[in-house]
Amino acid sequence: MLRLAASLERASEHPLAGAIVESARVQNLPLSATSGFEYLTGEGVKGIVEGKRIAVGNHALMTDLVYSNGSQECCSGCDSTGRNAGLRGH
Repeated sequence: MLRLAASLERASEHPLAGAIVESARVQNLPLSATSGFEYLTGEGVKGIVEGKRIAVGNHALMTDLVYSNGSQECCSGCDSTGRNAGLRGH
């Protein structure tokens, strides 16, 4: 999950994105090319990594993505407080 998030986040200028990318670098995780990168102000980022649509962001973004895709499943690492980032591949 960290590798996919870092692959996407390396195109972002957000300080948390830098921390995610640095963590992947320290662990020697190979990053993949990203396409379709979108920065969603106040919510997070989304794009395509390894042919999968990936989103990293707050609870509001994860909730929007879950319901816009007709899915009731929860994302990895997010909670209802909005404090934790989530990663969702779809």
